[in-house]
Amino acid sequence: MFNFNHLKEAQQNYFKHGLRALYLSSIFIFLAFIAFIHAIFPFLFYKTVSSWIIDINKEIKG
Repeated sequence: MFNFNHLKEAQQNYFKHGLRALYLSSIFIFLAFIAFIHAIFPFLFYKTVSSWIIDINKEIKG
């Protein structure tokens, strides 16, 4: 849960890491909204969330 070496391991400074975390969290909030719409209307956005998650996973593991 706690890793005080995380920034060093990620090779990022505090500011760069914070911006990246905010960027990803905004994407996740957007995807949560899209998933909610998809839950009500299953014919809409049927591949959107899963494809974005796959892309984000590739980028993070990169």
